[in-house]
Amino acid sequence: MGWETFQLTGTRQGNGSEREEHVDDWIFNRTPPASGLLATLPIVQYRYMMRALHTRLAEVVTKVRPDIIHAHSPVLNALPAIAVGRSADIPVVYEVRAFWEDAAVDHGTAREWGPRYRLTRALETRALQRADAVTTICAGLRDDMLKRGIPADKITVIPNAVDISQFHFTATADTGLLERYGLTRGSTLGFAGSFYAYEGLDVLLRAMPLVLREAPQVRLLLLGGGPQEAHLQALAARLGIEDVVHFIGRVPHSEVSRYYSAMDIMV
Repeated sequence: MGWETFQLTGTRQGNGSEREEHVDDWIFNRTPPASGLLATLPIVQYRYMMRALHTRLAEVVTKVRPDIIHAHSPVLNALPAIAVGRSADIPVVYEVRAFWEDAAVDHGTAREWGPRYRLTRALETRALQRADAVTTICAGLRDDMLKRGIPADKITVIPNAVDISQFHFTATADTGLLERYGLTRGSTLGFAGSFYAYEGLDVLLRAMPLVLREAPQVRLLLLGGGPQEAHLQALAARLGIEDVVHFIGRVPHSEVSRYYSAMDIMV
């Protein structure tokens, strides 16, 4: 599209020593981790993370003079970006993929409508108000923003998408995968993504005994990994379906289409 981009990562990415890394054609500007005892304390650490990100972003903006600053959720990224954008007179776009307060509930680090939840929600709303434009991935998140008083003409929905030149329907499945996982006799369900609580994979596993009762040859492939992986494997064992649920783990991006070809239904 003709855009030259410069990536800035937070304090939790990178190896901590390189301030700039080149990966293929991408330039990653790294933010050094915040230091000191206070930077390790719960809640307080977020203030230090935002301060470090603000400092590093200001350096990068001074160097490259971008036309737009694009920050993605959570608000820990948005607030430093908005502050730097205001100072440098550069418009800021805030991309919301999920609200931090709801993600924290799913991760078990906050209680819905508890003090931390309310504070985080207020900060997210403040970021939405101050950003020059907002994008989000679905109508549900847009509706949430509207309820918070964000003007409709400020919000653009840009759904998740795939590169159809790499991922497209094929009538021919990878026979090697079919044989390896015993998928030659019945239909195959599949999921590819991160194993977080909000994905509802536990619901999928609990539904499998009901599916198998009606269609005993059905199998399930789970690609990816994450915090819920051990829990899901244990749940499959308790449900007695470990022989029909295959935890593939993480696979190279170039290999994902092979696994898609073996799936009859994506969940």
